[in-house]
Amino acid sequence: MKPSQEFRLTGIDSLEDVERALGTIHGHREYGLAVAAVNLNKRRGSLRDTAYLQALLTWSRLNPEAALNVVGGSEQNASEILGEACGYSVGIAAMSMSGLVKVRGEPVVRQIALQGAKSRIEAAYQGDYASLVRGRTIDLLSVSGASRQYLKPLFNGPSPRTVKDKFDLKSTIRGLAMRAAPSSTNLDESTLSSLATFTHELFENTQDHAIADEHGQVYRRHIELLNVGWIASSEEDAKVDFFGNESLRAYWDALSAGQPGREKVSGFSFNFLDSGPGMAARLLGKPLFQMTDEEEANALRQCLNMHVTSKSTHATGLGLNAVLAAIAQAAGFIRIRSGRQAIFKCFLPGSSGELQNLDFDNWFGPHRQLPRVAGTLVSVFIPLPRPNV
Repeated sequence: MKPSQEFRLTGIDSLEDVERALGTIHGHREYGLAVAAVNLNKRRGSLRDTAYLQALLTWSRLNPEAALNVVGGSEQNASEILGEACGYSVGIAAMSMSGLVKVRGEPVVRQIALQGAKSRIEAAYQGDYASLVRGRTIDLLSVSGASRQYLKPLFNGPSPRTVKDKFDLKSTIRGLAMRAAPSSTNLDESTLSSLATFTHELFENTQDHAIADEHGQVYRRHIELLNVGWIASSEEDAKVDFFGNESLRAYWDALSAGQPGREKVSGFSFNFLDSGPGMAARLLGKPLFQMTDEEEANALRQCLNMHVTSKSTHATGLGLNAVLAAIAQAAGFIRIRSGRQAIFKCFLPGSSGELQNLDFDNWFGPHRQLPRVAGTLVSVFIPLPRPNV
């Protein structure tokens, strides 16, 4: 580690920017990271926000003793800088996961750095959605070791074994969606039920598999996040996020056909992020650098197949199957960024809604090599028409 040296990440506004930032992070893994508080508090859209946070988590996992140096404008004092950084879960999670927190180069006790997050953490714990929503985005952040780790909207008690069941989580998903876009067309009941089942299984899995590395060594710190946002994307947005793959381009064209105005595609984005070892590493019990790309891709597909079943029981395994069916019916997509993989499955409008196969495509095209990331980010998009206001 080179404690006296640091690098900066700037200009991150798209998924493509996040991938470039990951390359920078891996190239400077021995260095501290300087980031502006305004960038930690910035809303880029729920999918981009969670991808950006995953990049910051990757840096903290690569160098767990390194310092996160939070900087601000010349007119801001240290308290104002930290207050701005604590205004959103991205900044709270980044400061919680870093080895050390600094403000303008000066070390700060973590508890003091996070004082500005207390009201937001309490609101998440109590399910006070009105205090959490910012614009069209709302999220629930769980930080290990915090007195408010097991949030009431997600857990029935202060224990990893008390993840709410799908029936109780349905009201959580509905509440988050309505806060993200209260005047929008409501999600149908079957989609809400499917997302609730999926949420239950993802959070139940993180309690077992995202709190320790691939060798079973428990992490000193970890986070889980559920981020929901209403997205209205223009063609300009799509060119940097959706056009890396022919299937995605065709999907965008199909959704945007006949939609008037600049913002062609709209709907809800549901994003689930953990800071664990990633799906393939978790399954095979070894780090990614010991795997070939093909071995990792096969392991990731195996993980997905393990969570698909046609059984109509309450057993674990129904989540992905249910949400894929709902996504197909709604002409949506699911995206997974884990390890060195960014894969997705989308469904064109007018399809039968039946699952033909479980083949996932590469988000950035079949030949691009991606930097590895920490944890797993699962994103679900459900297109809906823009509300009449």
